[in-house]
Amino acid sequence: MLYPHRSLDIVENDMQSVWFPARWHAPTGAKRLSAKYKAPIAAAIAHSSTHLIFSTFLILGCSAVFWFTAPRFYADTANYALHIVQHWERHSPAPGLDPLWDFGHLLWRPFGYVLWLLSGGAASQDPVLHAANVLIAISGVCTVLSIILLYFLAAHYSGKPWVGLVTALGLLATHAVINHSRTGTAYIPGMTCQLAALYWLERQIRERRERSIGTWLGSGVLLGLSVLFWFPYSLTVPGVLAFAVLYRSTIIRARMALLLRMAAVCAMVVAATYALALAADHITTLAMAHDWFVRSRYGISPNRGYFRVMTGVPRSFFWLGEDGVFWKRLLFQPRIVVQHPALVSQILARAWKLLAVYAFLLVVGLELARAKSGHRLLVVLLIATVPVLYFAIFLFDASPPDRYLPVFPMLFLCVAHMLARVGRRRTSIVLVCLFGLMFIANAVALSRAGYSTRWSTTSAKVTCFARNCSRQDLLILLSFQDDVFRMWDEAPFDPLMRRVAEMYIAGIVGTQHALNWQSEVSDRILDKWEHGHNVWISKRLLASRPQPEWNWVEGDDPRLHWADFPAYFAPLQAVKECCGDDGYVLLAKTPENVAYLHQRASELAVALH
Repeated sequence: MLYPHRSLDIVENDMQSVWFPARWHAPTGAKRLSAKYKAPIAAAIAHSSTHLIFSTFLILGCSAVFWFTAPRFYADTANYALHIVQHWERHSPAPGLDPLWDFGHLLWRPFGYVLWLLSGGAASQDPVLHAANVLIAISGVCTVLSIILLYFLAAHYSGKPWVGLVTALGLLATHAVINHSRTGTAYIPGMTCQLAALYWLERQIRERRERSIGTWLGSGVLLGLSVLFWFPYSLTVPGVLAFAVLYRSTIIRARMALLLRMAAVCAMVVAATYALALAADHITTLAMAHDWFVRSRYGISPNRGYFRVMTGVPRSFFWLGEDGVFWKRLLFQPRIVVQHPALVSQILARAWKLLAVYAFLLVVGLELARAKSGHRLLVVLLIATVPVLYFAIFLFDASPPDRYLPVFPMLFLCVAHMLARVGRRRTSIVLVCLFGLMFIANAVALSRAGYSTRWSTTSAKVTCFARNCSRQDLLILLSFQDDVFRMWDEAPFDPLMRRVAEMYIAGIVGTQHALNWQSEVSDRILDKWEHGHNVWISKRLLASRPQPEWNWVEGDDPRLHWADFPAYFAPLQAVKECCGDDGYVLLAKTPENVAYLHQRASELAVALH
């Protein structure tokens, strides 16, 4: 027979603890393992095979998403790529103005810059496109890592691999993840770091290693990296710290040392990196640091965030398209909406996604509150969610789907807890159906196949305009809902879009620009003329009233009024027009136009003061 060595290892999960020998001494003549020790070894091998199969399936699922879908908006990817190249070209930028360093995404551009250099981006034919591809590749890799990390986190937490698989597929099905998995933005990498911190923390606590230096050091560093990639992840750090205290612990006081050490490491990593960034950007005074911080807000001034969050949260799960415009018109311009002959069907077609998301969140909350085992997770989820909601509603913009990504790691961990509960099969089936429906809806909406059909008319207009302008010209558009800007936002690296003039938005909703847009437009026009370039404006800015397809909502931002646009632009003299009735007008650089722009800027300055 075999005699086990005295040293033993422990393998724990939520359901049981299994002891098995770490090493074996096989005396001469031994023929077979005792059944007592074969069972746990066989179980471990079976679990490993399951993890391998499910991980492979998830990687294939991510590959399918990458292949069959495409982002509907790239956010600031093109700007990030341009900033990387500008840093390379500008060897001595003014203090505090190096485009590589940004308060909100401190490590994102430098990380991309290093990989861009290592991949030969400086010597490439198109350095900006090469930088964008590097950033997009990072997001894709981090998406796969996030899905795999969530799978192992949920599987080990629940003790059921199928729970990890369903939870990971649910995260992959969300609109925010599908869209940003191929954009060169820092949202997914930040989530990857927080998921890695949660996974490492859960594993160490489950194996009773919470006092190990690797536990608080590794988790603290990963949390710090998530904040450095995108600062709003700092809002969910308290939730992760609360998880460290409440998970598998009956004596909270015993975990306070772990919490304090993790928080200290996270704070030191963030503080040290920001100090290095300030030094690299030659920021030496508090005033310069304040200006650097303010620039990272991009002039955003929250406006009716309590309303925008109502569609912002569902937008992180489902692609809503122009549903937000419909709901805002129903609130601010009901006469336009009620005249629609199929009003009821229009409401139902748009309302089901909102209802599905809020029903899902309600079920998660109720299930956590119902079971004693879920009370602590509910507290952790609330600690992570409330700061994010407050930030989105009162301090930043509540509309973009990425605004709520920091909550996803903790939210889907709660989903795993709910799926693992015994006797809740009906709830599990509903959740699986919701994830499947979400995946189908988002996959269809973000399908690659619809791009050429969707933008056929706009492409013709852009082609016409590209023949009349130069890349250095300025094109002033009405809003972010302009079809040309939306096409650029969906395909900023399309060769056709890269031939278009620099675009500038006159009416930016929810920002400080809404207060003094006339002065800022005047400054941009005069600056372009001073450098010898042309300025074009959209004919929409001259219309007496907006067309429904322009998606303008009067009252969306009380600081912007439609009548102000034609009143401002109509007196300007034009040289020529192009591209039809919905085309563009070339402004004339005449003494009268220059004097008019200076006059309007001075009048606005007096009115504001």
